[in-house]
Amino acid sequence: MSFADDEFSVVLDKGTVDAIFTHNSPEVVCQIDKMLNEIGRVLRVGGRFVCISLAQQHIATHIVHSFANKYACHFLYIQLAYHLNRLIFYNLLLRLL
Repeated sequence: MSFADDEFSVVLDKGTVDAIFTHNSPEVVCQIDKMLNEIGRVLRVGGRFVCISLAQQHIATHIVHSFANKYACHFLYIQLAYHLNRLIFYNLLLRLL
């Protein structure tokens, strides 16, 4: 499917990032970056990216840094995993706000 730039106010991901981002190989990181770039392209300024994930540390760190640094939209990451050190996650978010 093809969507216009700035077409959506909200993009919701439920588990896609987890399914793709199984490890930090260059190929996988490239796929994730392409996905995030496309999400950023179709989101309106001020839009929201809601990512429901198990929030493994490598996933949370990459998404928070790459997405929030590139796009002028709100980023909401719903943490579902208990194994992630919450202080690390919240510190990442606080630095970006």
